[in-house]
Amino acid sequence: MFSGVVFVLTSLIAQPLLKVVLEPLGLEVFKLILFLLISGTISTVLAIAVKEHFPLTYRNNHLLFHFAGGNSAIIGLLLNDSLTKLSFLHAMYYSLGAAFGFGLVIIGFSAMSLRLSTADVPGAFRDAPIMLLSAGIAAMGFLGFAGLV
Repeated sequence: MFSGVVFVLTSLIAQPLLKVVLEPLGLEVFKLILFLLISGTISTVLAIAVKEHFPLTYRNNHLLFHFAGGNSAIIGLLLNDSLTKLSFLHAMYYSLGAAFGFGLVIIGFSAMSLRLSTADVPGAFRDAPIMLLSAGIAAMGFLGFAGLV
């Protein structure tokens, strides 16, 4: 949910700035920096708000908020080129869909991690090696979705 809020707010702020400020001035090369700054700022502000209003949640998931902010910035970079070609409303739908898909991937990877923690794995493949192999296989599976839209 945290990443979804960051996705939507970032596209809500970045696209008008891109269309109104950067494109008329011919500074489209700075759109990547603009997107990263906005995404990082929003994720930091949201983490601070959670820390103030929900201290127990923040204490239990301290690193989660920082990783979610970083991941949403990285995924946001992928959205960056797509958002420049879309209208404002389509960009909102696109970022909501990306947030939903990203959430499904995170849930899938956490379920896979939980399953692998209880699986009977040979000693040489325990912990990081089996997770890397499984993530690689999952990544190849995600390539099957390339070009659907």
